[in-house]
Amino acid sequence: MRMLPPAAGLPLAAFLLSAGCAPSEPAAVASLADDEVGVPSDAPVDVTVGHDEGWHPVERDASGEGSWRWTTGRAVLSFRNPRRPARLRLDLHGRPDLFDRPQSLSLVSGGRTLHEETLDTNAVVRLEYELTEAELGGGDVVSLELLVDRTFVPAEVADSGDTRELGVRVSGVSVEARGAADRDPPAAAPRLRVAWT
Repeated sequence: MRMLPPAAGLPLAAFLLSAGCAPSEPAAVASLADDEVGVPSDAPVDVTVGHDEGWHPVERDASGEGSWRWTTGRAVLSFRNPRRPARLRLDLHGRPDLFDRPQSLSLVSGGRTLHEETLDTNAVVRLEYELTEAELGGGDVVSLELLVDRTFVPAEVADSGDTRELGVRVSGVSVEARGAADRDPPAAAPRLRVAWT
């Protein structure tokens, strides 16, 4: 699998970060029935991700090319259930330098913790998590929570007028429904991969 720099954008049609979608704005997703999207049932399908509660507005770098959104302590990602296994990708970074111990990020679905990750670097981290059909559930829409155990307010740690509660900075998020050939990854395959950039 090829790892791309997070700011360069992934070849997945799932980024609303740079599209300026408001946190409460529902994602414009089409039905993922194979006959409606015009792909064979064994082909991967990209799923549009919506940013629900717990997200601050989109921010951009000086060039206008890079964009990100800060979370609060709890942020929700929603997407239409692809009804097949899917890969969640997150490009993010925390601020462990502001705390006495690293931040912890939890991926939660339906009150069940799917994974916990320690963020012990200020560098951008790519997390990839393989979601099973059982974890996606039987509903039409899947909601995943990103929970950060330590948040900060810039005005309290630096000379800043920014009084927002900030958790982690997310520069990319995507969900890719897997094809039939990918339905059952080998038991030895890691459920979560981490890449440092």
